[in-house]
Amino acid sequence: MHYRIALCGFSEFEHRALHFSFQNPATADETPYDVVEALADADFAVVDADSSPAVKGVVLSGRLPHAVFVGSAAPSGAGAHVGRPIDPTRIRRELDELAARHAEPRARLEPP
Repeated sequence: MHYRIALCGFSEFEHRALHFSFQNPATADETPYDVVEALADADFAVVDADSSPAVKGVVLSGRLPHAVFVGSAAPSGAGAHVGRPIDPTRIRRELDELAARHAEPRARLEPP
């Protein structure tokens, strides 16, 4: 199954590296993720936890349970948190776990 993910708040270099890693997974058996530009179009988000605007955007969108935060700390209620340095394999594992917990992510992402 394909899931759409948004990369939020990363530097251009980090964004490009993460985008590449999702297009070219290390192994063929990993869950495929398609990167989309807008958080509103995504099933899940990967967020730079050290970017206040990105964190605020995810919090205000109500997507905390569907987000993997990368950096120093994640807000309470976040789906997952990983520290730096950025490890695309670990991020994909966290996304796989989120996807398993939220079998129908689009239905749960709609505002109440």
